[in-house]
This record gives sequence, C-alpha cells and structure tokens, in this order.
Amino acid sequence: MTFELQHLVDELKIYRHGIQRHMSVFSHTSRGERLALYQLASILPPNARALEIGSHIGSSALFICAGLARVHGHLVCVDTWMNETMPDGAKDTFAEFQANTAPYRSMITQIRKMSGEITDADIGGPLDFAFIDGDHGEVAVREDFRRVAPWVKVGGYIAFHDLDPLFPGVSIVFGEALASGSWQIVRIVRSLAVLRRVS
Repeated sequence: MTFELQHLVDELKIYRHGIQRHMSVFSHTSRGERLALYQLASILPPNARALEIGSHIGSSALFICAGLARVHGHLVCVDTWMNETMPDGAKDTFAEFQANTAPYRSMITQIRKMSGEITDADIGGPLDFAFIDGDHGEVAVREDFRRVAPWVKVGGYIAFHDLDPLFPGVSIVFGEALASGSWQIVRIVRSLAVLRRVS
C-alpha cells in the first residue's frame, strides 16, 4: 500500500471511530501510530488496566483512553511533566496535560515521578497494556522495560515508540525482549512496535 493510500485509510478510520477531535493535540507520535494505540486499547479485555510511561501533553493518552473507554478500562500515566528529554526543552507541562486529557479525567491516574521510581503500589495491579515512550536512552529504555514487563499479564501487550535508527536504545531493548522468547511481535506501525507476552 502506498503512503498516500495508507494515509487515506488511516484518516477514514480516525473519522469512523469519532476520534478526529483528539488529533488537534500536538504529538511526536504520528496519526497512524495514535490510531494504532486506540485500536489496541479498544480490543483489550473488559476493565483493562494500562500504563503509559512518558505522557508529555497528553496526545497518546487521549487515544489510549478513547480505546479503553470501549472496555471500561483505566490508564496510569507516569511522567515528571517537566519535559526533560523533549526537544523543545525543559518546562512544566502538567497543566497542559491535564487540560488536554480532561474528557477522560476519571479514567486516568497521574503519577508525577521518574519512571525508575514507580512501585507496585503506584501501578495497583497487573496490566493488560504498557506503552513505553519516556527517555529513549538505552539504559533508560532497558530499565523501563525491566520494571514494567513483570506487571504485564501473559497475553498482554507492551508497545515501544520510536523504534528508529535515531534512537538505537529503543531498538536494542526491543530486540532483547524478542530474544528472550517471552514476547512476540504483534504489529509495527511506522516507529510504533507492539509486542505480546506469550510466557
């Protein structure tokens, strides 16, 4: 499928699902990737629990929550909201995140800390889905995966953003997850890669 045709298909799906209004929130995640997050969240089990590491100003959280709303799910968002690793520089983005995600406020638990500091108590139980999109350095991505993976149920999913030569750490940790034999590739959409836990 050509890029132009894929773009048209994505736009039709976005419109059909009624999620086009969320596209107005800026994101480093492409339209197709945000659609894929919505689609994945919408097929999770009833009362699904999801985690997002790296929430920025809330664009990807909007799409995950839109999908989770179909299954009465809940999303835990972990970020400092101080923009330390973003290209636009350090600044407090928490109020912007809260304003953008206001339609789903009752579905979101906000954990304002470094991802390396989150605990079992913060997460509150097993997860059906985790989205890792925080610091893209190899050490940070590996630590996020090491911390999050045990919380994901067998049959649950982990998605990595920016599987891209610009961020080799993401690709390295993604490869290590596959090599472990505990995870299988489900879907790759541009730089979004989704794994399913099989053991």
